[in-house]
Amino acid sequence: MEDHEIPAGSDLEQIKIVINSLHLSLRFLLNRIDEKLGADAADAARAELLENMENGNIDMAVLEDGKTFDFVMSVLSALPIRKHNAAHVSHGHSEATH
Repeated sequence: MEDHEIPAGSDLEQIKIVINSLHLSLRFLLNRIDEKLGADAADAARAELLENMENGNIDMAVLEDGKTFDFVMSVLSALPIRKHNAAHVSHGHSEATH
């Protein structure tokens, strides 16, 4: 996998859009896992993502700065847990509408 870096000269608003887009993309992927394989599989994928990021298996650079690490982990931790949302979703509400 090749590295992707933020282009020089990117402003803060662009960076916020990228972070939000990546967060929404991860939510989309977890929703697809949930639809295809169930809530347990989606929750396991989320847990593995958090664990591997925390251990530096995805991006070691995240571990170099405490504030960066805390920010990345807070974004990933905000991804929903499926089992706890199952009752809410089953009543005809999806996360995409919130």
